[in-house]
Amino acid sequence: MMKRLFFAALTLALMLAPTAFAADTQRFEDGLNGPTLVNSSLERGGAADYADGYRGRGLRLDGKYGLDLGPVDGAFSVTAMVNVSSVGGTKTVFFKNMGSKENENWTGVILAQGVPSLWDRASGWKVRDTSAQNCLNTWTHLAYTENNGAGTLYVNGEPVSHGEVNAAPGRLYLGVTYWSDDALTAVVDELSVFDTCLSAAEVRAIADGLIDADDETLFENYEFPSYNLVDDLDLSAVPGGEEIAWSSSDEAVLSRGGAVTRPSENTDVTLTGRLGGVTREFKFTVLAGASHVNDEVILSYSFAEGGASPQDVRPSGYIPDESGNGNHGVVYGGMVGGVFDGADDYVQMPNGVLSGHDKFSIVISLTPDLVKTNMFTFCFGNGTDEYFFLNTSRPDGNLRAAITTGSYKEEKDVVHTPGIRSGERADIVITADGGFYKMYLNGELVSAADLGTAAADLGETTMNYLAKSPYNDPLFKGEINEFTIYSRVMDDDEVYAAFGRAEPQPSGGEYITDIAMDESLKLEFSRFCMAAVSLYGENGALIKAATLKVSDDDLTAELSSDGAVCAEVAAFDAATGIVKDRVTVSRGSGLVACARNGGSLTVANFSGENASAAVMIAAYDGDKLKSADITTVPVAASGFVVLPVNVPEGSRLLVWRSANSLVPLASLSV
Repeated sequence: MMKRLFFAALTLALMLAPTAFAADTQRFEDGLNGPTLVNSSLERGGAADYADGYRGRGLRLDGKYGLDLGPVDGAFSVTAMVNVSSVGGTKTVFFKNMGSKENENWTGVILAQGVPSLWDRASGWKVRDTSAQNCLNTWTHLAYTENNGAGTLYVNGEPVSHGEVNAAPGRLYLGVTYWSDDALTAVVDELSVFDTCLSAAEVRAIADGLIDADDETLFENYEFPSYNLVDDLDLSAVPGGEEIAWSSSDEAVLSRGGAVTRPSENTDVTLTGRLGGVTREFKFTVLAGASHVNDEVILSYSFAEGGASPQDVRPSGYIPDESGNGNHGVVYGGMVGGVFDGADDYVQMPNGVLSGHDKFSIVISLTPDLVKTNMFTFCFGNGTDEYFFLNTSRPDGNLRAAITTGSYKEEKDVVHTPGIRSGERADIVITADGGFYKMYLNGELVSAADLGTAAADLGETTMNYLAKSPYNDPLFKGEINEFTIYSRVMDDDEVYAAFGRAEPQPSGGEYITDIAMDESLKLEFSRFCMAAVSLYGENGALIKAATLKVSDDDLTAELSSDGAVCAEVAAFDAATGIVKDRVTVSRGSGLVACARNGGSLTVANFSGENASAAVMIAAYDGDKLKSADITTVPVAASGFVVLPVNVPEGSRLLVWRSANSLVPLASLSV
């Protein structure tokens, strides 16, 4: 009791001390009193909004505006209670600006995935030290003090980062910087700015004076999910140092220390916390563990039934894992029956669900409602630096799966062009064999590449989502019917048998089974036939023409390419002379393009760098050009892309080295 009286008296004395911006602490009960509203570019403007604060009313920051707290010079301090709801990326709480956007001369208290850190040019724009405290969806006391170039960050009264910062005078802002992506989404209360550098004891006194003032307030730091998937709950001491006494209604499922033992069936648990004379109960469900061991399937979600009613952004239901492995998914938002609204619906999968799996296949059946935005369809990662994902709604219209261990700048991918159209059902399969990935669309192999990184290399991932990315991207909008992860690599025939939609070719349709060209032209056939070969140079001139007879004893053929860059091969029945198969292959700039009659096009990249080919479909009426469409096809290094192109009768398919090149890689007339 004496401790609280001392802290209260010290806090009162500090609040009555002269400040640089306001006579009293900003509690926002009567609006703003001193600070100026600015937008996310530090320009004056914006309309203040309010919400339930730490005590009474607080200022709601929506990522579009913040506060200009005025000039600072030499020594100052700023403190506030903050409840952050920003998800993903780097968000700024306090921002001391000493220059312009161009020279980026500033010091800031930032949140990386909700964890407070101190950034400054003196540290080379690197995080000095990070707090163990995560500020997401919980009230946290943050304080920053500066004394002539020495800056200190405090979290709940404890110093977590200290070091040299730029001592130049500047302006102090709350929640905004020059960059709109850094703007904070949070509720702020009890904001104070001092024109002196508070000592560690003074900062601790302010924090304790707020946090310890009301035992009931302390429990607001605990918001357990409706459904629990993890093996432990954090039941640590509350900020301020006082211990909460916990008890559980089912010690076999949840211990007093917070250890969770997954039961054989879903179990409702009541966790009771006692602090002084205050008691609070938390009710949630611990989802069942594995019912049996399934070595074939890691997890399987069927969205035909399930979902729940909307409930803010807390979990409102769960998707059972039908594999029996207990890898259930927790539903956020109001998702019902697999329909994701693109606003707040997503599913969180258990931590480390792909950990240790070097080989797997992911099957997802979906119908997107909105395309051409950066909406992740699924994601497995540990934040914005390392993740593996599928995006079915790219701005460029592509279907893309990628993996990175160095943020978005180092993403390596397999891509299919074009992507999925809005309102169209699609079955997608992604297989991973170590770092080698294949992508199938509706049973057809459309892209593959060795990306050099296995999903297992990401370790025990904690941000595993359906319909959500680790960034502050839009959520996926549309319907997901099935999501299954197999613990093996499905082969081409298996994928086609399960998800193929095109009518299979009649027996004997493909006479030419393989074709390759470098210094020589190499051919493989499926049966006895005759083949006509034409070789062309870069200027389109015919270099060589030959006729080959392929016997059942030897279904291969090889002849010198004589410097040709393009070869056309037609296989025909020796008895009737009817052409049964036709393939064109061309090479150049590390790319090899192979076009088959009927419109199928494969572009392979044999170089060590990512490349692209421009595919032009030209339709003719006699000799007159009617229309021409060009599509850029990205091809990963050492990978290939299969492009299904519908070439109408009387059209010609051209594959160019680049959009500006006049030298074709492949040509096919239909």
